[in-house]
Amino acid sequence: MIKIFFNIVTKNLKESAIVLTPSENTKKDILECFDVHPDKIYVTSQPIVSNFWQIKEDALSEFLQKYQLKVKQYILFVGAIEPKKNIRRIIDAYSGLDTDMPLVIVGKKGWLWEDEIGKLERLLGNSFYQKVKLLEYVPKQDLNFLYQGAFCFVFPSLYEGFGLPPLEAMSLGCPVITSNVSSLPEVCGNAALYVDPYNTSEIRQAIAKLINHPQLRSQMINAGKERVKLFTMENYAQKLYAAYIPLFCHFPSILNKRIKRKNSGR
Repeated sequence: MIKIFFNIVTKNLKESAIVLTPSENTKKDILECFDVHPDKIYVTSQPIVSNFWQIKEDALSEFLQKYQLKVKQYILFVGAIEPKKNIRRIIDAYSGLDTDMPLVIVGKKGWLWEDEIGKLERLLGNSFYQKVKLLEYVPKQDLNFLYQGAFCFVFPSLYEGFGLPPLEAMSLGCPVITSNVSSLPEVCGNAALYVDPYNTSEIRQAIAKLINHPQLRSQMINAGKERVKLFTMENYAQKLYAAYIPLFCHFPSILNKRIKRKNSGR
């Protein structure tokens, strides 16, 4: 299966006039794994819809009652429940924290989800459903409120081609703890606390640091709101424009080459 996938990607890269990728890190991965000219690859990044409309805290508090949560009194994760997202180490880190805040996990159950969640149940025993809330899918508006109401957002993913959830959290005033690997430092810049995703102690210490230093939390909120300004729809459109303009300029010659290649293959 891996060989088939590799061959398909190789063929598509060879036949494509340009390749769009969401991050410099993903571009680097492509160049390391495939024989493709770097000038053919354009980094466009993903845009984020502005979420600076935050609702007032009293209205937010009323909304969170729907999920039996309190404003700034829960730790949030958003993403598919699967090994790549590193839920197991989030669980280990959380179980060692001295806090009454529940861990809220929002995301669909994916590959090997039982192994990721089952460990928490074994660790916490009867208090499982008091300490963690598994919300699975929630509507987009609800998700925005959950981001805004969280004490912090924890996202120590093992690998991301881009990593949109941290930006979503930042845009809604939620400080972010995330991995120091793959594209996440590129995306989050100086607006996040970084951890080794394979080191449970680092994840735990980062959460505890935010709990014990309210001023740091405020600084991160402000830094996050500045960071997301780099990922507007306008910037995304400009990057797409820069990628496609050379293609349009050379479109006749590209078309002729493809026609000749097709005819020669008959």
